[in-house]
Amino acid sequence: MIDLNIDTSELSAEFNLTKQEVDGLLTYSVDEVSAQFAQQWATEVKSSLASTRSQYINAIIISKRDQFTNVVYLNPASWLANAIEMGASAFDMKKGLLASKKVKYTKKGKPYITVPFRFATPDAIGENGAFSGVMPQAVYKSVKNQAPKQSLSLNSIPSQYQIPKNIGIRKQVKSGNFKNLTAKTKMTSIYEGMQKSKGGYVTFRRVSLSSDAQSWNHPGFEARDFAGTALNNLNIPQIVDVSIDSYLSQLGF
Repeated sequence: MIDLNIDTSELSAEFNLTKQEVDGLLTYSVDEVSAQFAQQWATEVKSSLASTRSQYINAIIISKRDQFTNVVYLNPASWLANAIEMGASAFDMKKGLLASKKVKYTKKGKPYITVPFRFATPDAIGENGAFSGVMPQAVYKSVKNQAPKQSLSLNSIPSQYQIPKNIGIRKQVKSGNFKNLTAKTKMTSIYEGMQKSKGGYVTFRRVSLSSDAQSWNHPGFEARDFAGTALNNLNIPQIVDVSIDSYLSQLGF
């Protein structure tokens, strides 16, 4: 919370301001501080986030509670923005995906859903939230000359972008433990099956009740506290001084 203590007694006496003009000055100052805080908040986000940047910034809201009170907050409906700001523990995405309205059912009545992942080309900035990531140059070299809807085979993907299919072994690879890797270890890649379409480059993953228990686990989010950082970097006295000068100028002083 930002408490603004503006002593208007000297201003009121010096410029012979009416109560209505003083109230207008206070309201104007509160609005300016709120706007500058929201802007600084967005600036902190822009310097740190990429693909989720726009979604987060669009969730920043300024609301007027009363004449002298504004509230700057994140839209509660934006789960992702709030999870990034305040942090969120690990969770299983499979439950939410299988509860989607787009879920289909097998002949045995078991739910499943196919999830598309769009990848940007290496020269893209990767800030668009529609993209799951930016593909490496080596992968792009393999997929760019494919015919539309032709699937990228595992053998066409450079070995450094292939990983074991088993969740447990994948963790060992990430930790540098290769002792359980054998010639029989099944490899795969997040780029396997990639297709070129009108919307760019896409891969698809199937989610069902039989999916590996850990295959759709999200690691969660570490609290970023962009609002707190923005507040610390906000020069409130300067904003108030400028807003007072601007308001008095509008009154003709």
